[in-house]
Amino acid sequence: PQDTQIPEGEYTFRVGEEEATVEFPGGRIQEFAQAINRQAEHLVQANAVRDTTDTVILSLEAQETGATNRMELLGETARLGVELGILEREERLERPVELTDATVTLEAGDPDGLEIVDNEIRLDPGVEAGVPVEPNIDPTDDYVLRFEYEVIRVDDPPVEPLEPPQIPGPDLPEPGRIQFEDIEIFGEPWEIELPELEEPGPPEEPVEDFRVISALSEEEEYQLPELEEREEPHQAQIPLADYADRVIALAFRNRNTHHKVVLRNIVVDDIDARGEYVPRHPSQTARDAQLELNGVPVTRSTNEIDDLIPRTTLRLHRASEKPVQVGIMPDVEEIQDGILDMMSYYNQLMSEINVLTRTEEEVLDQIAWENQEERERAEERLGMLQGNSTLMRLRSSLITIMTNSYPTSAGRELSMLAQIGIASDTRDPGQRSFDLGRLRGYMELDESAFQRALSANIGAVRQLFGADQTGDGAVDGGIAYEVEQHVSAYTGTGGLLATRYQRIENSIDQVEREMARLEDRLARREEDYRRDFGRMERELEQLEEMESQLDSLAPQQRR
Repeated sequence: PQDTQIPEGEYTFRVGEEEATVEFPGGRIQEFAQAINRQAEHLVQANAVRDTTDTVILSLEAQETGATNRMELLGETARLGVELGILEREERLERPVELTDATVTLEAGDPDGLEIVDNEIRLDPGVEAGVPVEPNIDPTDDYVLRFEYEVIRVDDPPVEPLEPPQIPGPDLPEPGRIQFEDIEIFGEPWEIELPELEEPGPPEEPVEDFRVISALSEEEEYQLPELEEREEPHQAQIPLADYADRVIALAFRNRNTHHKVVLRNIVVDDIDARGEYVPRHPSQTARDAQLELNGVPVTRSTNEIDDLIPRTTLRLHRASEKPVQVGIMPDVEEIQDGILDMMSYYNQLMSEINVLTRTEEEVLDQIAWENQEERERAEERLGMLQGNSTLMRLRSSLITIMTNSYPTSAGRELSMLAQIGIASDTRDPGQRSFDLGRLRGYMELDESAFQRALSANIGAVRQLFGADQTGDGAVDGGIAYEVEQHVSAYTGTGGLLATRYQRIENSIDQVEREMARLEDRLARREEDYRRDFGRMERELEQLEEMESQLDSLAPQQRR
C-alpha cells in the first residue's frame, strides 16, 4: 500500500564484498527509496513506482554487475524485505564438496604430488584426482559451482649433467705367453664388442592446459571452463546447468608441466539465495556474461568487454543462440579528442612563438590564460626573441602546412582542414575587418561541421591527416605526417633546435673558460700587486726608521 510506513532505523545492504548502511528517520516507501539513493547510490539504486493509485512497487538494483556481486539485505533490512514481500525465507542449497584423504582418489601421477589439507587440494604437475559429489545433483539454472583457486608457476627442477654410463665388461684373464729359447711369445689380447651408447632424445615440449576441472555423470565427462594463471587466491563461479545434465563426481587433472594447481572450498550453491532469504520477484539475478569467441568460452562480470579483441570494446545487448556477426565502428569521440589535442598543442606553440617574437601587449590579450601568474610570466618573456628567424620560419611553415590542401578519396570536396570545420579564418562572417588574433595563426573548431564531416566520410578525414600515397602500407602524406616531419627537423636528435642549443652551450662554455682564464690572470696580477705593495711598505718603514735616526743625530751635532 502507498501509505506503508518504513520504521526508523539503520538499513544495511551488501553487494559482493562491500556494504553500505542507510540511516532512515522513518517515513513512506518513496522517502525510503530517496534515502537509499542519497546514502548508498554507489552500491544500490532504489525505485518506488506507483503501479496503481493506491499501491507502490519498490525495486532494488545492485550497481555492480557479475555473479560475485549479488545483493543481500542484512539484519533488519532482511526482515523489512520479508514484511514488504521482497524476500522470503528458504532453506538454502549449499552443498560443500568434501576434500579429505578419505574422499579424494589419486588417479594418476606421483602420490607425493597430491596434498590435501583443510578442505584444500594441491596438485603438482602431472597429478590427476577425483572426488564424489554426494548426494548427486541434477543442475538447474540456479546451481553454480563455487570455489577458490590458484595456478602457480613452478620452475623446472635442476638438471644434473649426464655422465657417460660405465658399462662393465667381463672379467677376463691376462693373455698367456710362452718362452722358446731366447724368444718370448705373447698371446693376442681379448677383443670384446660393446653396445653403442644411445644419445638422449630432445626434451618434451612444455604443456599448458588450464582446463583442470571436469564434471562426471554415470556416462559422460563434461569439461568445465579453463582457469586463469593466477598466483593469488581468486574466486570462481561456474553455472553447472550450462555444462552438465547430472553430476556425481568431479575430476581434477593437472596436465601442465610448469604449473601447480590449488583448489579450496568447493561448493555447489544456489545463486538466488541471499543468506537464508531468496527474492520473491527477481527481475534479474546477478550473473556473469557468457559468450564464445571463435569457439572459446569466455566469462566476464560485465556486458562491456574490452580485453578480447585488441583496441576494441564489445557491448553485449542480448542473448543469441546463433553466431553473431560483429561490426566494428570507429570511436568518433576518441578521434575528435585526438584532433582536439593536436589543435591544442598547435595553438600553444603558436602562442609561445608569438609571445617570444612580438612586443605588443595585444599578443597577451589574445591568449586565454589559466591565471594571472601565468600571464605575468609570459609578460616577462614578451619579445625576448624578437626577430629570431628560426622561430619565424617555423611559425610560417606550420601555418602553411595547416592551410594547404591534400589529396583524399573525396577529391576536392574534402582536401583542407577548413572543409571539416577547422580553420583560422581572419574575418568574422559579414565583417570586413580582420581579427588580429586569427592572424596570429590560431586554429578554431566548428564542432557541428566537424561531426558532419566524420559522419559523411570518415575515411577521407583520416586520409586528410595521414594517408598512404605510395601503396606500401606506410603513412607518407597528410597534415599530421607533414607536421611530424617538419617539426622533427627542429626537435629531433641532431635537429635545428638541438644544434642551435649545442652551439649556444658551446659559446657559454667558451665564455666561461675565458672568464676563468681572466679571473686566474686577475688573481695573479692581484698577487703581484700585493707582493709589490708589501715590499714598498717594508722599504717605507726602513726610510721612516732612517729618518728617525737622522733626527736623533741632528741635536748632537748642534751641541
